[in-house]
Amino acid sequence: MLLYRGYPIEQLAQHCDFLEVCYLLLNGELPNRQQKNEFVGIVTHHTMVHEQLARLYQGFRRDAHPMAVMVGVVERFRPSTTTRSISAIRSTAPSRRSG
Repeated sequence: MLLYRGYPIEQLAQHCDFLEVCYLLLNGELPNRQQKNEFVGIVTHHTMVHEQLARLYQGFRRDAHPMAVMVGVVERFRPSTTTRSISAIRSTAPSRRSG
């Protein structure tokens, strides 16, 4: 019999849902009802997709390759290289002093 923290794996697979097993992996014990409700609330809150991101995904075709979608998302939210170049030039340029 295969066990994890004293719980039979077969029992976990048959009687626990995904978030209960996640809680077990993170905390070392299965949650009671209150702990599960709090954990589900936290996970739900942190997995919400921002509206801008949802709109961005709608711009891709349903059959778009996942790598193309990922590159598009990363490029959209990355600071522009022009802005970084100008900032770098300004920070390294010698300042002019009137004398």
